[in-house]
Amino acid sequence: MSPSSKRNGVDTDRRRFVVKLGSLLLLLPAGRFVAACGSSGSSTTPAPPAPAPSATELTFTSSLVDGHDHTVQISTSDLAAPPANGETLTTSIVQSHSHMVELTEADLNAIEAGQTVTKDTTLALSHVHTFTFQKAAA
Repeated sequence: MSPSSKRNGVDTDRRRFVVKLGSLLLLLPAGRFVAACGSSGSSTTPAPPAPAPSATELTFTSSLVDGHDHTVQISTSDLAAPPANGETLTTSIVQSHSHMVELTEADLNAIEAGQTVTKDTTLALSHVHTFTFQKAAA
């Protein structure tokens, strides 16, 4: 190695590599943020197909946020006899994430009675969704 390729005992090629690697590691999270906040709202991850209707579960779809929505299912038995603690539902996984939405016993009773209940999900990837729960007339 020539004397000109050393600086204070550190190989300058190695030093340049480490500086560039450090810069890249700092820019990667920013790039993910910029990509997630794009104005087009398009997604490279297609939404999964909606679950097939079931006699034992009702499926609800959230609001559309950042180009995607989520679904949750409530069992008809939980509507007929709501748990005293209510229920915490986990949404479908879309774009590599899910959310949770909490329904109280009173919420479940209201849904069973045909009333409309609106709830926001937990925060995930800097956004929330809104679910509007209303049991369809039989």
